[in-house]
Amino acid sequence: MFAKPKSEARMPRKTSKRQVLYLDYDQVLHGTDVVLTSHGPAATQSGVALFEHAEMLDQLLRPYPAVEIVLSTSWVPHLGFEAAVRALPVEALRRRVTGSTFEPQLDDARAFLALLRGQQVLLHVKRYGIQSWLAIDDRSEGFEGCRQRLVHCQQSVGLGAADVQAQLEKRLQAEFGGS
Repeated sequence: MFAKPKSEARMPRKTSKRQVLYLDYDQVLHGTDVVLTSHGPAATQSGVALFEHAEMLDQLLRPYPAVEIVLSTSWVPHLGFEAAVRALPVEALRRRVTGSTFEPQLDDARAFLALLRGQQVLLHVKRYGIQSWLAIDDRSEGFEGCRQRLVHCQQSVGLGAADVQAQLEKRLQAEFGGS
């Protein structure tokens, strides 16, 4: 079901008190997919600005200062963790990023990318004993059994949809409480 990590000895065995939001980029923070060009990432749909919904995510997360972001985007295995973090245009979001579901020291890139997105997230949840978490993604495959933790975005709209924003706000309150 899940790809075996390269070193199970490094995997924590206890549960974690961390509050984590697993964040995809494409079709979430912008309403398009992205391709890598010689000039860097580019939208596949004209007229769509990359990270156009980043400010909205920052606003929704402000009442929850303890919530960390773990990147669940394919940008990490393709560009590297640091480049994926630097791509976020909002400093407050960059400061929240504590890791990614893809960890090159533990995961084989080809096997990891063959997993469904939900499987990638659940592997990270299990690996670190995360109890309090949500995921925001346009892909729902692999989240069976934990759909209540997924805020699903519609393609071409992403976090720009008012109903998705309302759902995320409701789920953040239910999972992480307000401060």
